[in-house]
Amino acid sequence: MKFTPALVCIAALLLMSGCARMKVSCEIEPAYDFGGIRTYQWIEPTPDILEQEDTYLNQDLQRALNNELSARGWVQVLEAGSATIQITYHIKISEHQEYVESASRSESEFAGGLVFQTGEWSYEERGPDQHVYSIETGSLNMVVTDTASGKRVWRGSLQTKLDRSAPIEKQHELFQRAAHKLLEQLPPRKK
Repeated sequence: MKFTPALVCIAALLLMSGCARMKVSCEIEPAYDFGGIRTYQWIEPTPDILEQEDTYLNQDLQRALNNELSARGWVQVLEAGSATIQITYHIKISEHQEYVESASRSESEFAGGLVFQTGEWSYEERGPDQHVYSIETGSLNMVVTDTASGKRVWRGSLQTKLDRSAPIEKQHELFQRAAHKLLEQLPPRKK
């Protein structure tokens, strides 16, 4: 298979645009007064979540989340008694394969070729070549619980492609974008 400049450019654009996409979903308790939130406390996920092999916590990501929460006017506290809400988060990382077919028409048409099997030559049809990429996907999951009632009032999830080999500055940029995009889904504080 030939790697033409056009094919290389298309593959690079697909990878870069895929990294920019973030899929966000959330569940909100509609009756909860988010305007009453002044303080929050971080709590660790339950042991059954933390013990899963593909689950992580990351201080740099938590710092990015803190920046977004502070921008809302919320203040982090260390004691549950002085926190309006408690927040927990975790990251799940999974790996899967993505397939990209050949870009040119001549490469994507079925073609045949001679093959040598069991001591003789024969003609065999072949399908188009495919490029296989291993892709890591990260899921940021966050839960907000009302401290007084213990009731979950918001749950959000963000999924995006990851590149853990990227320079640390690029990873921090991804954390900031992810924190901002996820926390955009929290209802605004009324003034």
